[in-house]
Amino acid sequence: GAMRRLTSGPGYAERPAWSADGKRITYLSDGEVRVIDPESGGAVELPVEVRTSVRASGSLHFHPDGRRLLGNLRASARGGPPGRSAGLAWLDLETGRITPLLDPPRTVKAWCLSPDGERIAFATDQDRPGDQDGNNGPRMDVWTAPASGGAPAKLFSWRSRVFAMAWGGGDLFFST
Repeated sequence: GAMRRLTSGPGYAERPAWSADGKRITYLSDGEVRVIDPESGGAVELPVEVRTSVRASGSLHFHPDGRRLLGNLRASARGGPPGRSAGLAWLDLETGRITPLLDPPRTVKAWCLSPDGERIAFATDQDRPGDQDGNNGPRMDVWTAPASGGAPAKLFSWRSRVFAMAWGGGDLFFST
């Protein structure tokens, strides 16, 4: 098929992700969460809370049910100061509700959602807030947790930084 542009306007369309059914694409535009129909390129209507106060960083992933997005989220008024971070959290696309996945809430740089939507895997570093990244060494711990929330289980420690993660079948892959 022919290539065609689906987004327009100011800013960049970054970090696109398809829904499991192929009927929607989510992406970030200057930190705003957007969802479009891939056939028309038209915006999918989102709750006013999402359009006006939800911001995200990094990648987003649709849950297989298509009703939620997982990503590093925060709530803040458009143009206002940064809001309180929910860290890695679910965004309900029907209500705009943000539900943190980890307790305490925290942003996770490398993570992935299992294909069935039941588990997440994520990596944590030894860095401390306010310190330069890497001051406490490159080691990272790799964890899994239920995608519905709950206590994470540590799988192993890795000797270097983990930059990306993905599930493939029943296996977990990561790049360092």
